[in-house]
Amino acid sequence: MSRLRGAVSVLVVAGALVLGGTGLPGSSAHAAQPAAKPAATGACPKTGAKVLVTALGNVTLNGKVVAVDGLGAALGALAPRPTEVCYFREKPKGEPPAAVKIAVNAIISAHLPITFYSDASFSSRVGMPSH
Repeated sequence: MSRLRGAVSVLVVAGALVLGGTGLPGSSAHAAQPAAKPAATGACPKTGAKVLVTALGNVTLNGKVVAVDGLGAALGALAPRPTEVCYFREKPKGEPPAAVKIAVNAIISAHLPITFYSDASFSSRVGMPSH
């Protein structure tokens, strides 16, 4: 049960980060939480799959353009299976394109951990706010 609760928490926080928020709407901590800050280190590992969503909603997987609807199948076809997905979205503070929700759902459906990055070179992980 604890593992499931932790997984749900990660998905909720991941959704908030992907969609540009820093907390849960309606929670008293929402306005008081600081924005996520880039970590000092943490490049995407060689075993990670790099997913980039542009401001226009185009999606790349490991530098190759893929249809957003085909991202799940493309992730499943990678050999060896990636250990995580390194995710970056252009203009994270702006309104997310529809492709963001589709891409994140494909990653979640693939049962792969997601690590968020603040740069398109996947060299700077986004750190979580401290509690």
